[in-house]
Amino acid sequence: MITANEIVYNIRNAPVGGRSNRDRGFTNRQLLFAFRACRNKLLVARYFTQSGKQRPDINPQYQQDMGIVPLIDCDITDSRRIMWKLPIKKVTIPKVVDLPRNKGIVFFGKIDKITPIYLPDISMGFLDNHLQYKQRNGIVAEQIGDTIYVRPQTEQDIEDVPCFVNIRGIFDKPEEVPYFSEDGCENCFDWDKTPYPIDTMIEQDCYEMVWQEYIFINAKIPDDNVNDEVKGTLT
Repeated sequence: MITANEIVYNIRNAPVGGRSNRDRGFTNRQLLFAFRACRNKLLVARYFTQSGKQRPDINPQYQQDMGIVPLIDCDITDSRRIMWKLPIKKVTIPKVVDLPRNKGIVFFGKIDKITPIYLPDISMGFLDNHLQYKQRNGIVAEQIGDTIYVRPQTEQDIEDVPCFVNIRGIFDKPEEVPYFSEDGCENCFDWDKTPYPIDTMIEQDCYEMVWQEYIFINAKIPDDNVNDEVKGTLT
């Protein structure tokens, strides 16, 4: 799979006839931001079939594994002054791509990577006991914003709430997703080595969208007449 630096290199080269020029007025982070925005837009669009129905599959190449993610102890009110005295746990995750029914979160569960913790794909608007198809393993979760709260179904299930979870998702900013190993948190994204989560089906479409909507539309940016690379190129 392609890396972030390869993506930036490809964007810089193609619009100028195969020669790179650092005076075009865009930083590497700006170019990756544009590519990421196009990726997310195309990803959401292609999640639907031509008939408008949702596709049942999610390409694994888009997924990122956050590893062994620690949960933080808190009260169910998420307050230290006003407490319900029902201990639960929580975790804040990076923003996921805005896929319908929260499909940006591919897996949320135990660190064996196969045992899910029930996380509804929409906010609860009715009693938990009335939900259909709930996996009754004594633990449930609910997401509010980018925070996921994990709680026992009953007081007898408190000891079953794990201290660590595994999270896999399709994240809005892949380069900012941390990885939690047994030694702690590591932001191990390497612009030169880490595969960027995208498949070849839409990679070229992303380049074309970036060139048309970000590069060419800003092609009239004044040249940098101070930098001595205005007329030079990089080999």
